[in-house]
Amino acid sequence: MIKRIVIVGASKGIGNALARNLSNGGHSIVALSRTAGDLASLENLDYHAFDAAEAGEFPEINGAVDGVVYCPGTINLKPFNRLTEKDFVEDFNVNVLGAVKTIQKLLPNLKEAKNPSIVLFGSVSV
Repeated sequence: MIKRIVIVGASKGIGNALARNLSNGGHSIVALSRTAGDLASLENLDYHAFDAAEAGEFPEINGAVDGVVYCPGTINLKPFNRLTEKDFVEDFNVNVLGAVKTIQKLLPNLKEAKNPSIVLFGSVSV
């Protein structure tokens, strides 16, 4: 069965590998990332520019979505005593609030699917 999967953070790393594998399997991919990278070569792909670190508008996605994969992640590797409140807030915005905003935005689309799934992970920490 062909699935429609939204991948946030699909231009690099794990998100890109996942987009490639799913596309090669014939699934429909909606890729959201800062840059398109090499995604243009994939079939069954709908690309939208989106930066999880920014407070910009989430792209409009219409129709049922069978799955959402949230890949963006950040981690500050400074010594703990040199981390600022701003460092923690920036990481929190990407790692937590970005995922929350994504789920909230796509929840109506997920409810249209028969057995939807959500996978969340931070690519830096994984």
